Order: sequence, then structure tokens, then C-alpha cells
Amino acid sequence: MGRTNTPAARGQIGLGTLVVFVSMVIVASIAAGVLINAVAFQPETTGAQAASDDDPDPVRVIAQRGTVVADGQVRAVNLTVTTAPGADPIDLRDATVSWVGPRGAYSVAHRSATDGTGGFAVAARDDPSGAAPVLDDAADRLVLRFDLGSDDDPAAGEFGAPLGPGDMASVTITTGDGASTTTRIAVPRSPGGADVVL
Repeated sequence: MGRTNTPAARGQIGLGTLVVFVSMVIVASIAAGVLINAVAFQPETTGAQAASDDDPDPVRVIAQRGTVVADGQVRAVNLTVTTAPGADPIDLRDATVSWVGPRGAYSVAHRSATDGTGGFAVAARDDPSGAAPVLDDAADRLVLRFDLGSDDDPAAGEFGAPLGPGDMASVTITTGDGASTTTRIAVPRSPGGADVVL
């Protein structure tokens, strides 16, 4: 039996093709409508939310160094910080630091916010805009300076006690708007030289 090539048979094939085509157009239009609604009703993300979603730590600690005196104790600590790309400017004078070490816990403010008996200082290492102590660019490198126990850093107010060989401390920097970054420092068991990486 061969195929029949009658106008009626050709009409049925054409009608079947038309039904399939119309069905595909309807399915595609429904899918497009669902996608448009999904995009239209998505909540907006503010710049601050986007920055916090991309990088939860607007202040980044990129280097940790300590100054060792003759008795092997670290009496001054320098934390080099920068900011996340696209983050809002951060005034480190408004920041507070929670310092938890082997001989106590301390809440340390910027030297300008204290009565001169404690507090950290901020020095610029790289500051293209000259805005220190404000972090306003990812190229900024500002140094938070801490004086532990004795007056070894005249720019910073002394607090707490020096760190000995093998000691560890946790340092949390909280910005004025409440974002925080935590780093841990560890003194080598055998500090070599007057300047050590913590």
C-alpha cells in the first residue's frame, strides 16, 4: 500500500502541523509571562545591601605586625587595613575595637574619642585621596596602631598588657554603622628580630 497524496491527506498533515505550532507559541508566551512577572516582583537591593552581600567585611585586615622589645614581648601591634571595592567610606575614628587577649578583654576606641589614657591611632601607609583616617578607596592602606601595656607608641594610648611568645589575641573591628571584622593574631614562640609578623 502506498501513500495517498490526496488534498484531504495533505490537509490533515497541514492541520496537525498548525496545531503543534500554535501549542508551542502558547507555551512560549506563558513561559515569557512567568519570567517577566518574576523579574518585575523581585525586591530591589540597595547599594549597602549589595556591598554587604558581596563582601560581609567592609574593613579588611591585610597585614599584622608586632614590635618586640628586649624581653621578647610584643608591646606594639600594627594592623594594616583596607576596604572592599565599592564600599561606602568608613571613618575609623568612629570605629571601636574589641581586644581579647590572654590577660584580659578591652574595648578600645580611636585616640580622639578617649581622654588620652587609651585608644588606637591610625596612620596612613597608602592613601591616594589623603582622607585618612577615612577608608574611602580599595587602594587605601591605613595602619591601626595599638600600644600594649607601656608607652612604646606615642601616637597610640596604652592599654592592656604586652603579648608574650606564643600568646594569641582576637581583635574585632566594628565600624560606626555596626559592620565588624575579626582577625586573630599570634606571637611566634621564638620571635626573631624587633619586627614580627603576627
